[in-house]
Formats: sequence, C-alpha cells, structure tokens
Amino acid sequence: MPNKVPASKSKPKTNFVEARTFWHLYRSFDRMWIFFIMAFQAMVIVAWTPDGSPAALFDEDVFRSVLTIFITQAFLNLLQAALDIALSFNAWRSLKFTQILRYLLKFAVAAVWAAILPICYASSVQNSTRLVKFFSNLTESWQSQGSLYNYAVAIYLMPNILAVLLFFLPQFERIMERSSSHIVTLFMWWAQPKLYVGRGLHEGMSQLLKYTLFWILLLICKLAFSYYVEILPLIGPSKSIMKLHVDNYEWHEFFPNVTHNIGVVIAIWAPIVLVYIMDTQIWYSIFSTLFGGIHGALSHLGEIRTIGMLRSRFQSVPTAFCRRLVPSSDADTKGRYMDKAMERRNFASFSHVWNEFIESMRAEDLISNEDRDLLLVPYSSNDVSVVQWPPFLLAGKIPIALDMAKDFKEKEDTDLFKKIKKDDYMRSAVVECYETLREIIYGLLEDETDRNIVRKICYDVDIFIQQHKFLNEFRMNRIPSLGEKLE
Repeated sequence: MPNKVPASKSKPKTNFVEARTFWHLYRSFDRMWIFFIMAFQAMVIVAWTPDGSPAALFDEDVFRSVLTIFITQAFLNLLQAALDIALSFNAWRSLKFTQILRYLLKFAVAAVWAAILPICYASSVQNSTRLVKFFSNLTESWQSQGSLYNYAVAIYLMPNILAVLLFFLPQFERIMERSSSHIVTLFMWWAQPKLYVGRGLHEGMSQLLKYTLFWILLLICKLAFSYYVEILPLIGPSKSIMKLHVDNYEWHEFFPNVTHNIGVVIAIWAPIVLVYIMDTQIWYSIFSTLFGGIHGALSHLGEIRTIGMLRSRFQSVPTAFCRRLVPSSDADTKGRYMDKAMERRNFASFSHVWNEFIESMRAEDLISNEDRDLLLVPYSSNDVSVVQWPPFLLAGKIPIALDMAKDFKEKEDTDLFKKIKKDDYMRSAVVECYETLREIIYGLLEDETDRNIVRKICYDVDIFIQQHKFLNEFRMNRIPSLGEKLE
C-alpha cells in the first residue's frame, strides 16, 4: 500500500511518553518531593539533638548540620536533570537544538553544584560559624569572617529567591514573559520551557495570597504533626537500638559483619517515612473541607435546599446573574438595578439561560413535563406591566389573594393593597392575572359594543383603585366563586 510506513522506520516522539513509571511521578512533582525530603532530613537532625526542641536550630553546630539539606537538594536536582534527559531521550529527534541544549546545561549546572556544595561543606566544617554572623557579615570577606559553605548556599539559593519574588509579583512576571529583550528571553528560556502552559495568565494578588496562606498553614500543621507525633518519639528508641552491640547477628545473610541493629532501625522507620509522605493528602482533605466550608458559608453556597428556600431567593437570582455574568458599560452600571426597565431587561437575559437549563434537565429526563411547565419562565409580554415569574413561584397566590379580598369587605383599600404588596410574588400574580384575563376577554369578543363594555368596566376598576374606593364599589364576597369558575 502506498501509505504504509515501513516497519524499520518509526516516527519520532513529540514529548509524549507511553510508559509511565515512578520516575515520571518524581519528575512531574520534583519540587514537592525535594521539599518533603529536605524537611524530613532537617527534622531528623533537630530531633536527634539532646533536648529535641526546635530551638536547637539556633545552635551553631545544629544549624551547620541542618544546612546539609542543600547538599541533598543539589543531588535531587541532579537526579531531576538526569530524568529530564533520560525520559525525553527518544523525543530528541523532534526537539529543537535550544531545547536539547537547555537539558544538557541543566544537567551540567546540577552536576557542578552537586560537586561544589559537598566540597565547600567539607572545607567549612571546622569553622566556627554562627547563625547571626551568617546574616550580619554576609558582605564581608569570607576568608576572615564567614564560612565558604554558607556563601555557596547563598549563591545556590539566589534563583529560588528570585522565583519567589516573581511569584508574588505576577505583573512583573507577565511583563517579562511578553518582553522581547535578549536578556529577559534568555532568563525565561532557562527558567521555564518554551511550551509553558498558562504563559501570561496569572491570578490577582488577593487570590495569590489566599492560595499561599492556605498551603503555608497546611504545611505548618503537617510538619508540626510529623515532627512531634511521628519523628520525635522514634529518636529515643533509635538511639537505644544503635547503642546495643551485636556480637552474633542472627540475620547474617542480610546484614553480615555489622555491629549495630541497623535492620531494626530501618524496620521501625520505614512505616513512619511512608506515613510522612502520604499524610499530606489527609491534611489537604482536612484543610480543603475546612476552608471550603468557610468559603461556601461566606458565599452563601448550598443555602437553597428546599422549594421554599428557592422561592424566597429566586427574586435576587436575576440581579446576581447579570451582575456576575452579563457585561455592561459604565453608563449602565450606575444605578442599573434601581431602574425598573433595567430590571426587566436583566430578568429577560436571565430567563433565556434559565429556560435553557430547565429544557436541558427535561432532555436528560431529570424532570417531567409538568415540572418543566412549572419551572419555565414565560417570555415577557409588553402588555403585562410586571415581571412574569415562573408558575411554581406564583402557585396558590391567586386563591390566597381572593380570600384576602373577601375578608376585607367594607374596609379601606390601603390595608388590602398593603398586605398584597408585602408579597412580591402575590402582587405580580394578581396584576398578571388581571391584565392577562383582560387581554383574553378582548381577544374573545368580536362585537365592538361588548369590547367597549369590558373597557368601561376595566376603566372603572382602575379609577376606583386609584381613588381607594375599590372595596366600596365592588362586592368581594363573590370573588372566590368567580375564581372557581375561571379555574
């Protein structure tokens, strides 16, 4: 066949790897793995001190030992750079030269730091370096005042410090990503790949601070729990086990010629290490539930759980919908929700979306035809002076209004109208029913004389309502029976 590709020739990969292993997991989440490994090493070093208190970190010997976490980071970064090369090696034929060069330079720089930091630490281990002296004498000559390893760590951390500053200055980072300067382009080429997903898309400062605060609190609780509950209780037993001298080791096949119970130490620490790695998900579930509940309560999420609550809050939905989702000009924004015409326009915009939502629920057979008819919003007519709400909001309002009118016989109109206007849905139902019934009667009558009679009656009704004489001129005791006939 002409389109058949020879078996000896295979198309080069384009940054896609079929076989997924643990190393891909480490490569994708390298910063998380490196942070947890460094934190675990630092906590073990601090807990191994005689008092086991975090305040021991300010001791110069303990602090010098804790600084070895950056040597661990250098080797882990070297592993990350090696994985970048190994796991993407089959795709090199489809990569550009600059991408391959970036992989190689990353590996070379990581290898250099993995060699420099241990050498500097070995040369500085005898120096009397204090924590305060490290920060106060940073600008002085390292030969006489400071430690070579401390300055090497400071230089090693400069890219990370710059990354943190850019993280909290998204506007500046956005400018750098869009800059055409050669220096900025070189820096961004080194910092992130060319096909960086989300380039130029950054959250606002408030959202960024909330996100950062969430993870800071989560990690503080996770590390504090790991230190005081998981790591610190095992330090004493581990020291006791390591002090025991072994003359005849029974498991010589596994640990020949050893003088300490290293196998027992590994056995008791292995579950703790696994729990330390996996309990982050538990803490995330706790914090996401806690913060999500608080955010949901402040945002009033999940408040509408019954049909009664839906009725009570449905009136504010169109306004919130237009405020959040419908674009508007600056001229419309000023007092837009105070104008009746704008209110009807907002409700018209919302009704289209609401009706599509109800129709989709019916198409998926989640509701019946009767439910759909009750939930659909009637498209507003210019002949009706009020907003036409869905029928489920107006159900039962007309019979209640008729009973109220019957009970207000020979009383003031103001009390009746005030009671009806307290319920916006009842007022809308009464006005819509009256105006719609009037238009229906007009449409059914063919004789102009009959139409004039109906117009005269409606005119008298409007006049008496304006003059507050409606209850005195009309007998309300017949209203319920009239309503039953209309039903």
